[in-house]
Amino acid sequence: MRTNRHTNVAALFCFLALLPGLLSAEPLSPLPSNQSWRNDVVYQVMLDRFYDGDLANNDPETKDPLRYRNGDLKGLIQKLPYIKGLGATSILLNPIVKGGAYHGYSVSDPFRVDPHYGTLDDYRELLRRAHEQGLRVIFDLVLNHMSGDAPLVKQHPDWFRPVAQPGAINDGIDDTIWPFVTFYVTRDFNHENEEAYQYLLGVAKFWIEVGVDGFRFDAVTLGAPAFWKRLSADISKFAPANFLMLGEIFTESQDRLNKYLPAFNAFFDFPYFQTFNDVVMHGAHPAYLRTLLSLDQLYSRRDLLPFTFIDNHDVSRYASRIEGLEREKLALSFMFMFRGVPTILYGTEIGLQDDPTLADQDWDRSRSSMIFSDNEKHALYQHLKSLIEIRKKYRFPESSRFDIVDRALEKYWVSIIKDPQGHFVVAMFNFSPEPATGQFYRLHELGIPQSGVLKPLVGGGTSVELKKGLVPFNLKPYESRFYVLESPATS
Repeated sequence: MRTNRHTNVAALFCFLALLPGLLSAEPLSPLPSNQSWRNDVVYQVMLDRFYDGDLANNDPETKDPLRYRNGDLKGLIQKLPYIKGLGATSILLNPIVKGGAYHGYSVSDPFRVDPHYGTLDDYRELLRRAHEQGLRVIFDLVLNHMSGDAPLVKQHPDWFRPVAQPGAINDGIDDTIWPFVTFYVTRDFNHENEEAYQYLLGVAKFWIEVGVDGFRFDAVTLGAPAFWKRLSADISKFAPANFLMLGEIFTESQDRLNKYLPAFNAFFDFPYFQTFNDVVMHGAHPAYLRTLLSLDQLYSRRDLLPFTFIDNHDVSRYASRIEGLEREKLALSFMFMFRGVPTILYGTEIGLQDDPTLADQDWDRSRSSMIFSDNEKHALYQHLKSLIEIRKKYRFPESSRFDIVDRALEKYWVSIIKDPQGHFVVAMFNFSPEPATGQFYRLHELGIPQSGVLKPLVGGGTSVELKKGLVPFNLKPYESRFYVLESPATS
């Protein structure tokens, strides 16, 4: 609920405008693009729910589903081969700093590792072991708010915004709201306080010196765009080359996205998430996804990396929102073919569902406890592993692609992908609950040879003959397949 405090807000901002040095007086250039992450596949872990590797730091009150469930850093270290074996190249962890909740977003000391997870030495060991296996680690950095009972709140009350409406969510653009509200039981930083700003910058510098490979900036839209732009510019002065600055810009509005994009070199693609869900779950035509691609040109930063996802720790799990293994495969297949960096929530590879014992909010229910029981034999695990392998082999992020979207009632999508070595990959998707049968014609006009044999890569099926530019297809409901053109057809 919004408060009507226009007079107070106007007075406050007139006053702040007179204060020198709160924000940099020099115009700041957008953060440079960082394409070194474009081939990555990110595996997202809610540490407390993943794997218990150290009984000594367990929480004895495990019967309360909202308390800690004892996943820790040593447990994650033990499971690094599992993540590597799936094919992921990076790990995104929820906040691991000291706080008052299992999820880590209620921070009380951003310089200390939460004892439930382990120690700073454990985290350094995680980084060392992950890097040995070629895995990068992304640190989830919370700079918008802090736990309401954190010592810093009492020591420096002027570093935080006044609390006039507990429980409301602030806004980083609408100035009539964000100076006066707080996010749940936390207190929002006053980013225009210079001492508070330098403190937050020091937090970022500390974890970069520990050795993290990038930041996920939490709750970006709850802070002003000018703050994030200044912060990222200052961080870039001491961050290593190819350091990831990934913004959680939780909005489907391109207008709002464009206000924040200059501060980052990557962002979570919430417009893709919403559009894909509309197509697969609500029956919207897949042409909407093509429209989404065309709207990319409206972004203020077209050189940034969009991180795509079908679910995450803040929304209901995909496996709980749809029915059928084929639809889960379809979702993963399309994401790996689409532009962007695929991000997989832990457990997606085994169809892990929401935990009904948790609270009503999606962001609690989706944080289920991970299951390890012959996961490598699960059909989704094998499907996902195959997708990662062909994405790497045929270098999808570096390839050219042409999409064919059926405009009639049949909801199919075909992508022709040409990799840097000249291989042609044909990806077929049926977004309909009905079978799709027909043929694609004149594909040679897209550069593919008029004849050849398409051999299956992912999704099963038999080889398909390409003759005179015609490709027949016969797809089951919600089926997806990948083929590669390997040899010319014999006459």
